[in-house]
Amino acid sequence: MNLRQQIIADRVDEIASMFAIEPENAFLRLAWSLVTGRSVHAFDTADVVDGGQDKQMDVFVIEEQDDSGDVFILQTKYTDSFSSNVLIQLANGLRWVFQRPRRDLELLPNTALRDKILEYRALQSSLGPSNIRVHVRFVTCGDASTVSDEFTQELNGIRDAYGTDTFEAFTVEPLGFDELTDLSKIQERQTRRVDADL
Repeated sequence: MNLRQQIIADRVDEIASMFAIEPENAFLRLAWSLVTGRSVHAFDTADVVDGGQDKQMDVFVIEEQDDSGDVFILQTKYTDSFSSNVLIQLANGLRWVFQRPRRDLELLPNTALRDKILEYRALQSSLGPSNIRVHVRFVTCGDASTVSDEFTQELNGIRDAYGTDTFEAFTVEPLGFDELTDLSKIQERQTRRVDADL
């Protein structure tokens, strides 16, 4: 384990101890915090869609501002690899979010996911997709710079399908220990700046 992996592992252990939760759930909470720039204490369990028929989506966050919105979809695996098969399943999940007809959604047994998709569709209807920023992240403790060719092909397929100027922004990125450590440093600097201002 290198230094950056150990830093992330230590943060996971700290969060697991703080909230008395399993390391996998602590990693999910840490990933959410770093991607959204929020404190781990602000995590809302109502945004968790993990479970049976979750379409490889663990967290589905919808944030509406006055005339725009941000959607965060996270798949987290507390492992040191990026599985192409999981990414393929996540791509299928995105089709459920953006393309499947409503009648199909009614049959989805994961009610938390179904409700989030319907909430997203309502946001899209009220704001229009050109005012929505979609952030999809596949987060592990692995090295995102060494993903397989198949993984890269699937990632580019998702980008081609949804990064077509339909949304204000659509990004899908793998995040590993390097990216998580970089996001952690940004968050630490912002926290220090806020503390200094106070």
